[in-house]
Amino acid sequence: MKNVSVKLSKMPRILLLLFLILLLQLEHSEADDIAIYWGQDYFEGSLTEACATGKYNYVIIAFLCTFGNGQTPQINLSGHCNTSTNGCTEIGTDIRNCQKQRIKVMLSIGGEIANYSLTSSDDAKNVSDYLWDNFLGGSSSSRPLGDAILDGIDFDIMKHTPYVDDLARYLKSHNQTVYLSAAPQCLFPDAQLGTALTTGLFDYVWVQFYNNPACDYTQGNFNDFVYTWKQWTKSLKGEKIFLGLPADSASATSGYVPADALISTILPAVKASPNYGGVMLWSRFSDRNSGYSTYIQISSLCTEQSLTRCRSRDNGFEERLGYMSTAGIEVYDESIGTHCCQIICRNNCSCVAYAPTNHINNTGCQIWGEGMKFIGASGEKSQPIYHIKHKGVSRFPKGCFSFNSFISLRE
Repeated sequence: MKNVSVKLSKMPRILLLLFLILLLQLEHSEADDIAIYWGQDYFEGSLTEACATGKYNYVIIAFLCTFGNGQTPQINLSGHCNTSTNGCTEIGTDIRNCQKQRIKVMLSIGGEIANYSLTSSDDAKNVSDYLWDNFLGGSSSSRPLGDAILDGIDFDIMKHTPYVDDLARYLKSHNQTVYLSAAPQCLFPDAQLGTALTTGLFDYVWVQFYNNPACDYTQGNFNDFVYTWKQWTKSLKGEKIFLGLPADSASATSGYVPADALISTILPAVKASPNYGGVMLWSRFSDRNSGYSTYIQISSLCTEQSLTRCRSRDNGFEERLGYMSTAGIEVYDESIGTHCCQIICRNNCSCVAYAPTNHINNTGCQIWGEGMKFIGASGEKSQPIYHIKHKGVSRFPKGCFSFNSFISLRE
């Protein structure tokens, strides 16, 4: 959780310690990582701007779309820069800016509208040598993205290309620390990358569950979607598997998942897989316009957890009209609905009450913990506040955090 501002004035030391523990509890786990493709729309902004949002763990530069068969490799970044005039070397600074924030930056090779092929194992070796010398840890006088060293290579192979498995082997032979990722179509096994994936050399696999109606998610296709997802996760046990989705409805012909369905239905199903890694989005341009990744960031907060012992006496919520004695924690103002607020409250032993932050459309959350007093009232200051009901005498567990501070968690 990277965008957090906190009022810490006059906070007792023990309360500060408990507050820091709470932040660690809310911190995104590795299983909530987000990968994003960048480079195919000038209006998506710079690579530095994308990384500065704090929303992405992996940024995939797309695409090196010409390679193999004796061709001079060419990178196409759709108006961001022109490699033919050495105009893309400044992106090396952007890459380093991202890496300083512990964001892995990959180069994607392939794409749908491209001119690439591998004619032999030797051809694959030549391409691997080029990638190593010009984008990874090797040296060359003609590095298209400057002297920055990328973290790895992404395989977005969308047409028949033999010897891709050899290319993966040669890349790893240069240095085992080079990360490899792949973006297969969701139909299992993928026709173009299936053989390469059996090598076990790939670290991340972002499966494209879009533009494939047979396995894309729809309300009527949920069982087939889950079955296909399990095929991928069970067959690739050593890799982190990412759910690939379009970031808005205009980014793909099929497969767009509305944010509410993503949080309530899809993510709970896919997170059950032990090698679930996160979500891959196409693309930065679409996500910049839709804010779709924000919903993924809050999904861990809005997923119902198993009932804990501290909630054994809980009996739902009751609405009271009034106000609380102290300001509570504000969570994702105007980004989530009251159902998510209720889940967040139930998931935390210290929470005793919540209310929507925006009372016009019931979005955002304000959450109060033990020690906060409810004051029943009517009039201008009052608002509907939802309290946890208890079946008997309520007793909070020792050490629960008293929400006596204000947090703003925004994009």
